[in-house]
Amino acid sequence: MYLILSALTICSNAIAPHVLTQGPFTQPKETLQFKQLLDHSDPANTQTCQQRYHVYSQYFNPIKGGVILYICGEWNCQGVGDNSLPFQLAKDLGAIVIALEHRFYGQSQPFGADSWSLKNLSYSNVHQALDDPAYFILQLKRLKLHKSIALIHQMSLHRYAIGGSYPGALSAWFRYKYPHLTVGNLASIGVINTILDFWQFDDQIRKSTSKSGEQCPLYLQSLNSYVDKNLKNFNTKKAFKESYRYKKMTDNQFKWLWADTIVQMIQSGQRTKFCETLESLPSIEQMAEYLRDIALSRGGSYKQYGAYYLRNETVYQNTIFRQWYFQCCSEVAQLQTTPQNKESLRSYELHQIGGENGAMMLTLRVKQFGQMREQLKPIFEDCI
Repeated sequence: MYLILSALTICSNAIAPHVLTQGPFTQPKETLQFKQLLDHSDPANTQTCQQRYHVYSQYFNPIKGGVILYICGEWNCQGVGDNSLPFQLAKDLGAIVIALEHRFYGQSQPFGADSWSLKNLSYSNVHQALDDPAYFILQLKRLKLHKSIALIHQMSLHRYAIGGSYPGALSAWFRYKYPHLTVGNLASIGVINTILDFWQFDDQIRKSTSKSGEQCPLYLQSLNSYVDKNLKNFNTKKAFKESYRYKKMTDNQFKWLWADTIVQMIQSGQRTKFCETLESLPSIEQMAEYLRDIALSRGGSYKQYGAYYLRNETVYQNTIFRQWYFQCCSEVAQLQTTPQNKESLRSYELHQIGGENGAMMLTLRVKQFGQMREQLKPIFEDCI
């Protein structure tokens, strides 16, 4: 019996995708739908919804095999990446791999086209997300939804759960809440702690840039000043924001996106190339154009930073921002904030909305959300 935990990540999608989520997805699989309970906390509520899952049985050994339940998280779960850890474990254990999609993501939308209303998103919480795989496991056994899985239950072979980042936390919590349903879980970089003022992430990014020389963090601070200057100047502000196609964002939302464009380059292992490119450019304007090209190359990811976009309730299978920020604002947290020092890689003006007062406001917001769910709308909209 084992449980593996490690490190923390953050709520912002500035972080690179966890290795467990990355494709390609070419392994042979069966994709099926499961009739899941909508509300596990209310025995009188018999309403159900469809939840997608994928089954990989190519490594299954009926003599020694078991089940590896791969817990999907805040993404459109197309399955398990070819070179990921679940398949490595499946080969060693002779196991069947099942990937269960998280409610409100991908094709698992409990209310169809109306899933992303604030009222309906109230069914997206950690308790429901933990109860989903528990009910799924029990129903797999009762209904014999897959012949290989039915064989495993008959032979009393082992079940394991695995997840990374937020699903890593789910994997850890699942082991504690339902110890009888698995013999061991693996939680890779499981975000098991709720952190309201997670300034250490940005601080580490700054320290990492210094490994490419003293000038790199100085360039980045100069770029922040350049953005502040353009946004303060009435004559340049409109054209500057429109050149990024982000005219629907407030100034502070734009500054967060700008800083996270930098963070992504460092955190995703591109620090050396990134800093060397900045070093080669002769002017701050050309450095800013380089950052702009990087930001624009990321398609619609900018929408996670603007409240205007996050208020859009239209359900898209490949979009995660509204549902994920709902979870962050309501209970998951891991709120990335600015370090309160002059060496921060974010705009100094963003510090004014952080610090002790900012942390107190965020704490109050989360407490309110947990205690007064009938007030979802004003709190959620204020948070984003």
